[in-house]
Amino acid sequence: MMIATEVTRSGRKRHGRIVSLMFPSNWGTTRARAWARHHGFADTFYQVEGGMIHIPQAPVRKGDRIRTVSFGKGIEARIAFRGPRR
Repeated sequence: MMIATEVTRSGRKRHGRIVSLMFPSNWGTTRARAWARHHGFADTFYQVEGGMIHIPQAPVRKGDRIRTVSFGKGIEARIAFRGPRR
């Protein structure tokens, strides 16, 4: 499981889990999976939908807030942060 860290405006660090990688469909599944494997991500399952190649990394848990972050070159990651404690 890959961890992502974000610094908020107030200077606090938030830790989240990368739950999915997304690539433009013009990358092709072979190239997208090779990039994921080279950078330490799982690449065993993928799906193509909506013009994007999705490579799931971890399940989204109930109450998670999802944020999409760009890695550049058209690569995006969905990051799940735990919801506020009540």
